[in-house]
Amino acid sequence: MSKSLQGNIWKLFVAEVTQREYYFPILTIYFLTIPDASVQQIGLWMGVGYLAEFLFEIPSGYISDRIGHKKTLLLSKLSMIAAALSFIHGGSMASFMLGAIFTAFSFAAQSGTYTAFLHETMVGLRREKSFVGIASKIFANARLVSAFLLILIPLGAQITLKTPLYIGLMLDVIGLVVVALLIRPSVVEKTTLKKSIPTLMRELRGSGFYPVIIFTSAITGFAIAQMSYIYPYMESLGFPVAFVGLIAGLRSLAQYFVGDNITKFEKRMNIKRIFLFDLVLFSSSFVLISFLDNFYIITLILIIVGGYEVGRS
Repeated sequence: MSKSLQGNIWKLFVAEVTQREYYFPILTIYFLTIPDASVQQIGLWMGVGYLAEFLFEIPSGYISDRIGHKKTLLLSKLSMIAAALSFIHGGSMASFMLGAIFTAFSFAAQSGTYTAFLHETMVGLRREKSFVGIASKIFANARLVSAFLLILIPLGAQITLKTPLYIGLMLDVIGLVVVALLIRPSVVEKTTLKKSIPTLMRELRGSGFYPVIIFTSAITGFAIAQMSYIYPYMESLGFPVAFVGLIAGLRSLAQYFVGDNITKFEKRMNIKRIFLFDLVLFSSSFVLISFLDNFYIITLILIIVGGYEVGRS
């Protein structure tokens, strides 16, 4: 049993690597090739996806505890496959909305379940004290591998714009197979909250939590909105479509570097100074990108700011 559970570690690593939309850099560009599609509609179907993810997050822990963590991870992978198929074969605004909803469910289903399953595996191996180190190593290495895949897979757009989506679909199928091979540990950990959301909200009142969350949500919202339109904008400036993955890949590498060194930065600054730094950095980047038309400089800004934005979290 111990040897079987040990195999869960590399399987969970593969599951994490395949839990990415590697075709995302060309997805918005591909959407604009659909008849009557407009740039404004990009924000609509992506907004539907983010709203769906928020709504799915609420019952996801209950569903995971109810049907089992492995089954929930399988549903997550099946949902990613459904999303890719919706994007590939839909060819309409409705199909992109459906794909965004499937993607949202996949991320929501995996969010707490993945770490719970990994923790159960480490407890089953009697290596619970190694959980944090193993989890950090898996996430860091997965991010590193993902960075290279983000660069390489969109290069398939040189064949057709759908090629990166087919490659992404193939990776989703691999992820599904690997998750199906996971061994269920004998220890089961609950992922649902011990306190209700209204109770937590009342307890957090006056703690300074709400100003922090409003600020970080606003910054993150602007960053997400920016990334929804940046790839079509870069294409309009003459940036080769096949190389838009280079931006996402280098951003992911920057995230890996920032995440590895963020504690050194945070030790030198208090929370107010960090927020002031964030405000200046993100605001100036939005303004610069809107006024610049040199895609080399814009790419550099996106890599630095995007790497910091995700890496610091």
